[in-house]
Parts: sequence; C-alpha cells; structure tokens
Amino acid sequence: MARVAGRDGHGERAMTAVLECADLVHTYPGRPRPVLRGVGLSVAAGERVALVGRSGSGKSTLVRALLALEAVESGVVRCAGRPVAPGPVRRLRWFRRIVQYVPQDPASTLDPRARVRDIVAEPARRLRGDDGDTRVALESVEIPAELHGARVRDLSGGQAQRVAIARAWSPGPQLILADEPVSGLDPPLRARVTGALRTLSERRGTALLLVTHDLSVAARLCDRIVVMHDGRIVEDRDAAGLLAGPAHPETRALLAAVPRLA
Repeated sequence: MARVAGRDGHGERAMTAVLECADLVHTYPGRPRPVLRGVGLSVAAGERVALVGRSGSGKSTLVRALLALEAVESGVVRCAGRPVAPGPVRRLRWFRRIVQYVPQDPASTLDPRARVRDIVAEPARRLRGDDGDTRVALESVEIPAELHGARVRDLSGGQAQRVAIARAWSPGPQLILADEPVSGLDPPLRARVTGALRTLSERRGTALLLVTHDLSVAARLCDRIVVMHDGRIVEDRDAAGLLAGPAHPETRALLAAVPRLA
C-alpha cells in the first residue's frame, strides 16, 4: 500500500496515496526543453489538492499522464500502489473505478441528445453494472428533479458542468480529477460549481485533485496547494500556509493576480 508523508508541519504522517507520480519526465518532439522535469505528486485518500499553474506550466501534460491518457519518457504513475500507463480500455477498467475525470468543457464529453439521468448513470453501469448513486449525485449538485429527464442540450453551461461532476461521482470513485471546472463561468455559477465539488467530496470522503490557474478557486476548495512552473513542482504546502507566506516567485505572482487574496 502506497504511503505519502504528511504536509501539515507536524512531521511524517502515514496516509494512503490514491494517486501519485514520481520523477515524470517528458519532452515533445521539436521542443528543446522537457514539458515535465522530474515531477512528483501524490493525493491521499480524502484529500482536496489544487494543482495550480499558468498556461505552459506543464499541468495539462501532467493531467494526461495521471489519467493514463499519455505515456511519458520516464517516471511512474501509481493508483492505490499499482503502476498505471496508457493501454486498452479493459485493462484500465480497475483504474477508472478509482479515478474519475471532470473536463473543463462538458460539451466535449456529454452527448447532447442523452437524458441527464442516463448520462450520470452511464459510468456506474459500465464500471459497476448498476445505476450507482445517480439520484443522490444529482441532488447534491443542485440539479432539480424536473431536469433529471431533460436532454443535455437543454441545460445551461453551469447545469452541464454540475451534471459532469455528478457523472464523475456516481460510480463511487476514490478520487475525482477536475480540470478547470469553473473556467469561463460567471461568479455565481463558479460558487455553485465549487460548492458542488466540496459537497460531494465531503459526503463520501472522495479525494479531489483540482487543476486550475486561479489561486482564489484553489483557496476556496482545497486544503493543500501544489504550484507548477516550467515543468516542475515549485511549491507544495497546506493552503493556509502557502497563501499567508508564498515561498516561490511564481506563487507570489499567482497570488498577486488575485488582489483579494494578496
């Protein structure tokens, strides 16, 4: 069973790592510098962790590696202690039961013709053979009962994003990886979507890895913040400590971009 060290300033603390990577290195053809330069990251059971970085920091490549969607030159990704790498759908079925994904743009993954209740139940049917916690998941993200039979195409942007969150949660994963889930939403919708993620995480103790460029979103939702810059992890601390005293120039720059947190 994989373990990670505690980061609360009180020494080592054993926690089960749901998803982790070590020493990831990757270079794209035609680029002079690696996009990942020895990256290591872990998310323990029940943790809410934000991976924060600007465009070009390498976080998108890291996400694809963590989801077993892209192979890297060297290093290892593990889920519940087992190595994970891209491969056939059947071989990765165990991994998809543990880790589910919420994309930035739900339109890219949700069939517009499908009914809401069916689109949410689909991962559980495929991975578990039942409808999972479809009703509870939809209620938890504030999708009213009258919309459960609606077509996805009839939803607003905020509703579609919350349906994508419910869909990821319904099969009962141990971790949800949410990639920029509130990017492009107005402030009231951002608050509702982040609230939905927190509610579902707390209800079952589901771990969360939130990928964002916005420290204000990370601060509202996560207990730990990991900052990525130029293909490396440059800071990995509890959220309160990082916001109170950022140690790396990149963290300070990200914080300065959010005046109310600076």
